[in-house]
Amino acid sequence: MSSVLVISADGNGGAIASRLAEESDVVRLYFGCNKKVAGSGHGNVTVIHSLSMLEQFDFVLFDGNGFEGTDYRLREKGIKAVGGGSFGRKVANDAVYGRRVAESLLEDVDSSEECPPKGIDLSVTGWFDGESFINCFVFSGRYKRFMDGDKGVETENMGSVVWAVAKPEDSLVKKCLLPLAELLQKVRHVGLMGVNVTVTEDDIYFNRFETWPVYEDILAFTEILKGSLFDFLLKLVLKKHDRVDMFNTYGMAVRLSVPPYPYKIRNYMKCEYDSPVMDKKAKKHVLLNDICNDSSILGYVSARGVTSREAGKRIGRTVTGMNLKPEVQYRTDIGHDIEKKIELLKTWGWLNV
Repeated sequence: MSSVLVISADGNGGAIASRLAEESDVVRLYFGCNKKVAGSGHGNVTVIHSLSMLEQFDFVLFDGNGFEGTDYRLREKGIKAVGGGSFGRKVANDAVYGRRVAESLLEDVDSSEECPPKGIDLSVTGWFDGESFINCFVFSGRYKRFMDGDKGVETENMGSVVWAVAKPEDSLVKKCLLPLAELLQKVRHVGLMGVNVTVTEDDIYFNRFETWPVYEDILAFTEILKGSLFDFLLKLVLKKHDRVDMFNTYGMAVRLSVPPYPYKIRNYMKCEYDSPVMDKKAKKHVLLNDICNDSSILGYVSARGVTSREAGKRIGRTVTGMNLKPEVQYRTDIGHDIEKKIELLKTWGWLNV
């Protein structure tokens, strides 16, 4: 029997807990904020209200940054954990500190505070097991504008496209991630490490560090990961990753919401909507926030495809089959320009894949 505790920083951990619940035996979810639970949960996910008896879990997963006190307790007891901790919070949330780290270690990346010129925004992401980066690097492109055609208000994210990097020798990985390894080992960081950058023909411009991805990123990642997310994370904390098999395709995830999103956020309200009836095949690609709902976000739909267009079509078919109410909001053009951007990055010499 395997067990996981998900500690959610802002109350949005239900989707990740639900995905893990499909792959493991016991999943518990703890909210790190003063938030009302909006539902009974999904599958075998149970919401708990105390962080006692942490030693009963195979590992603890933080879906955000912080929890320094909890992080120290875990380390003292020898409990395996992914994410969290003081370094993860500080480097991701303290812009001055993050830029100082980038300036010190990322010699080939422009970390000045000046606004970067117009270019291609993407995140270069790897997974660190406490000693080194495992051979699993991905790029992600995000679409933050609320409406199709990149129009409307800017949101946290309306959808992501993720694809794997063939080798760690890739230019962006060598310049943005590998120089961080010694520091990550020193601070005993375990989990995701990402660098969000703007890339032009001649330069790479630092934007911020990321120590946990937005939900669309991690769900798109699960689409191209061969095997379960649970096994991947457990092997990470056990340092047992000899090789990570990935599909040579695009992973995509799209956010579903209802009004008043995105104009009224942090309202901690329960959105009344009918749970869609889906066949078993489609259900594997749909995660609904039926445990707790924040900012009128219903959930996410994901897929993979040889092209981003194919992945988008599969998401469209799944959404259509869910018979959602007309007020449900989502973008239909996520990934519409990703192949063009990738070809441009190859032409500039930044990508080898």
